[in-house]
Amino acid sequence: MQGKRILKYVLGAIFSILFFIGAFYAYLWWDFLHNPIELPNNQAVQVFVKKGMTSHDVANELVKQGVMSHPKMFLALARYMNATEALKAGVYHIEPGITPSELIEKLRLGKAIMHPFTLVNSWRFSEIKHALDKNKYLDHDIKGLSNEEIMVKIGAPGQNPEGRFYPETYHFRYQTSDLLILRIAYQKMKKILAEEWANRAPNLPWKCEYDALIAASLIIEETEHEQEMDEIAGVMVRRINLGMPLQIDPTVIYALGDHYRYPLKLSDLKVRSSYNTYLHKGLPPTPIAVPTRAAIHAALHPAEGTAIFYMAKGDGSHVFTDNLKDHRKAKKRYEIRERSLHHKHHKKHDMRSEFYRYYY
Repeated sequence: MQGKRILKYVLGAIFSILFFIGAFYAYLWWDFLHNPIELPNNQAVQVFVKKGMTSHDVANELVKQGVMSHPKMFLALARYMNATEALKAGVYHIEPGITPSELIEKLRLGKAIMHPFTLVNSWRFSEIKHALDKNKYLDHDIKGLSNEEIMVKIGAPGQNPEGRFYPETYHFRYQTSDLLILRIAYQKMKKILAEEWANRAPNLPWKCEYDALIAASLIIEETEHEQEMDEIAGVMVRRINLGMPLQIDPTVIYALGDHYRYPLKLSDLKVRSSYNTYLHKGLPPTPIAVPTRAAIHAALHPAEGTAIFYMAKGDGSHVFTDNLKDHRKAKKRYEIRERSLHHKHHKKHDMRSEFYRYYY
């Protein structure tokens, strides 16, 4: 009898211990499910979930960031919510007050931070690539590829990339491929160019959409004021129709490449390049920068008028003139071109060089 009584007490004690342990864990589970996660210093935290991470990896990362102190409970809850195989990569902004189930749902739905990438108008393709390479949130799949290989990858083989990517801010998730950004920007430029070309003015010298893109790239390089883009386009069209060279300084700068040094000198205007619109009539062979829609629209809707010259006024805008005499007056008044074209050893120049400067 004494042995049975002892066994009864032992079993009772074990049952009580198991009951209290179960009750304790049940309380922890209930508390885990229903109370917000305690974040460090009650401050929002950014958590990086990388491609290829398992649910265990995610749990460990949450512990590392101080978001989670019970990784096994997180995994159990993820299994209960059928989310262990569905946690998406991204950078997640975890704010105070979020519960574990809300966190898992956030990860399951991929409600990650959308990162911006701004493709700036007037950028060259080399500048676009440099900006993509510096972006720490993108996957860098274009690194080491030639321009030709990049164009093949985005589905545009054989095309020159210059000017082909529409300038605006694109939003993407963490570890998005930089090729996807380029593909989207390329398709948007293609769409906008086609729309504008379909509604172009009659009797333009541009033979195709690509000519319009090239012209627009010159316009965006020449002015930052949308209200005068069509005037710039008008001067370009009239000069082409008159058989005059366009004589656009940014084409010379583009031709000089890494050899360009400010200010542009008279000698620079003689650089041997198909991009030099002082030496070659008509458009350069490719765009020289990324144009906006406004610049494309202006190229396809040039302003009527008689001006064949324009002079930068120093504030980003221009004064337009009909003849060389008035153009010289404008030049003297604003004194912008004087600083650009005169070397300190060539302060004087004869009428021949002046004639060359504006007509050939």
